[in-house]
Amino acid sequence: MNQAPVFRPHLAAFLLVSKDTALAGALGNALTSRGLQFERVAGPTSLEKRLATGRFNFLLIDTRSAATPEALGALIGDISARNSSKAAVACLAHTPDIRYRLAAMRAGTQAYLAASMGPEELASRLGILTGARKKAPSRILVVDDQPVAGLFAARVLTGAGMVTERVEDPLRVLEAVERFLPDLVLMDLHMPGANGIELTGIIREQSLFADLPIVFLSCELDAHRQLEALRIGADDFLAKPVAPEQLISCVRRRLRLAEDRARRRLGVAATDPLTGLATRERLLERLDRLIGQPRAGQN
Repeated sequence: MNQAPVFRPHLAAFLLVSKDTALAGALGNALTSRGLQFERVAGPTSLEKRLATGRFNFLLIDTRSAATPEALGALIGDISARNSSKAAVACLAHTPDIRYRLAAMRAGTQAYLAASMGPEELASRLGILTGARKKAPSRILVVDDQPVAGLFAARVLTGAGMVTERVEDPLRVLEAVERFLPDLVLMDLHMPGANGIELTGIIREQSLFADLPIVFLSCELDAHRQLEALRIGADDFLAKPVAPEQLISCVRRRLRLAEDRARRRLGVAATDPLTGLATRERLLERLDRLIGQPRAGQN
């Protein structure tokens, strides 16, 4: 039986198989700046020698290392057979040809990433895959034109171990999002110049932040306005005044859900890498499907 790949966040070592030195340099810089180890080998022959002398978390296979989808599948299979450290295998795709993706999936890759997304985004997603990103505190952008309310929320979340930044001018929110790169935005609804619903729509128009969790924190009690905020793209709505415990719980839940979605998008296996058992999310998905199906013998 093949042993499931084990992610080792404290090592987080990546080995790239690619002849592209420019790609290797840019990706290597992005990974090492996040505290992740990185090396490159030019091809399968060099890889075989390197695997015999080192252990790695992830082997990254440039799809250009194989001339055809069949060759890619064979290459991944051969690498997996020689992979004594049981590192996970991922592909960096330079082609939209779905046959390459199918070949990689059938050969057992844990992720298939488009190289076109750029080195910074690739490094970020690889960090999520290894769990290395969990070492850094979550970053929360608090948007509220009322200094006292914004300071209260920021202090509560900072006390829970998160890094916060406050914005009082709603017209500077997008600038702050692009600079601070938050993991979640805590947004007031009623603000001068631009309200929270308008700002959420603007943030959602940016492809980089399309999946950024946004939680409204407002004194608005009208259910229709709350639903409008959720329809425009907000993830949750909290009414002021909010208890510190409720605020922390909501933010943590939304951060966890966002991370789960990111891992599923990246093609993380549906089994826990340590136990080999189905993950909680996979089990819940199966239950949802079973609940929606009639029992045998029923119409």
